[in-house]
Formats: sequence, structure tokens, C-alpha cells
Amino acid sequence: MRFIKNHPLLSATIGLLAAGVPWLQSGWALVSNEPLFEVVARNIGPLPLANWLAISAGAAGLAVLGLLVYQLTKSRRRAIVTSLVTLREFAVHTLLNRVVANDADLQQLKRDIDLWQNAVLKQLDDFGSPSDVTYFRVLGTYTSKNLPGGNPDHAKEKNMLAERIDRLLGIMRRIEGE
Repeated sequence: MRFIKNHPLLSATIGLLAAGVPWLQSGWALVSNEPLFEVVARNIGPLPLANWLAISAGAAGLAVLGLLVYQLTKSRRRAIVTSLVTLREFAVHTLLNRVVANDADLQQLKRDIDLWQNAVLKQLDDFGSPSDVTYFRVLGTYTSKNLPGGNPDHAKEKNMLAERIDRLLGIMRRIEGE
């Protein structure tokens, strides 16, 4: 054991293998009262230095790979949330606050809302969970925001859009928090 403590490379490798994996430690505690670090050190301590170098390189490589995957996932999540923010802002400024003067304007608003909803669903399909997709797509019952409209159909479209905008905000916050 003293041999390992005097060699920082060996000690670091055991640290990566034993201490760096919390779930492994908690699982080990169910099986044995002996500290995992000591068991790993006792069983792989007598290996030649060349094996230790290979083990160290492998552990370091796995650590770097894990960090790389984490960063790629994080940057992809950031890109998805950024695009959802843009779509949400577009819906608030361009769709929800649009003035509808006649039936033709209302029909165009409905088409634009459908295009917006499809764009959001495409983004959610790429990164959101199936529950996010259905939560956004299917309104079911919801509490109306009582937004006024030019006619009852326009008010209904505005209130459904407002509900989807609020749901999208909740989904974005959940994705950011992961």
C-alpha cells in the first residue's frame, strides 16, 4: 500500500477507478465493509509499471471521452433552447399580438400558427422527450387566459396559442435544467 501512495500515477489511477465513480462505491458498500480503494489497490497494485501506464491512459481516455460527450450534449441542448426561444418570441410578437380585421386575416393567422407549431414540434422531436411533444401538441383541457379577439374564433385561437407559448416556456426550462 505504501508503494502506491508514493507513486502519484498509480494513486491517481486508483482514484479514477475507485473514487471517481460514486455509484460504484455505493454498490460496493452493499457487498463489503472494506474500502473500495484498498481492494482495487491490493488487486492491481502488484502489476508491472507498463500495465499501470496502460490502465492510467485508459482511465484518462475515458475521462476525456466522458467530458467530450458531456460538452457536446450541453452545447446541443443550448442550441435547441436558443432556437425554441426564438420560436417562442416570434409567436408572442408576431402571432399572439397580430391584429385580425376580417375572416381572411383569421385564416392566415391559423395557417401561420400551424407552421409555427410544426417548427416547434420539429425541434422538440430532435431533443425533447415524447412527453414534451405531447404536452405541447395536445392541449386537452386548459384554463383560458381570457384574451380578447376580433370574434369568438379569433379569441379561441389566441387563447390556445397563449397556452402553447406557456407550455413551451416550461419545456424550455426543463431542458435547460438537465
